[in-house]
Amino acid sequence: MDWYYKTVGTDTVNAVAENAKIQQSTLSRQLNNKRITAEIAIAVARGYKTSPLNALLALGAITEADIDAHFKHLQLSDYTDAEIVDEIARRLDAMPDEGTIYDEPPRRLGPDDVIRLDAAAMDEAYDPRHDEDQPAPDEE
Repeated sequence: MDWYYKTVGTDTVNAVAENAKIQQSTLSRQLNNKRITAEIAIAVARGYKTSPLNALLALGAITEADIDAHFKHLQLSDYTDAEIVDEIARRLDAMPDEGTIYDEPPRRLGPDDVIRLDAAAMDEAYDPRHDEDQPAPDEE
């Protein structure tokens, strides 16, 4: 029953029934008996925009192992692009200082940022000692 009260807060039975789109009398009876069915728990969870899985876990209708077994077989291709983007955003938001690299668009390169390699620079950068197919200049 803890799950129920954490989910609905101080809302009345009438308000909960309305949010969950269920009969007030059914909810009232189950609360009085201190036994909420899975069907009602799912409706309440959905009415309060929380996961029905948490409701079913709290009732003992399913276990963590049941949930793990289900999600273990999912592949990345089973998710929509929007779900993948949402997950990336969630992970970036969870990194308070580390995720800021992506907050700004990349800076455009200007003429001073371009590396120019002319023939002289190429000759200067070339070290024949690292070229196994060519003998070093002093070995010729």
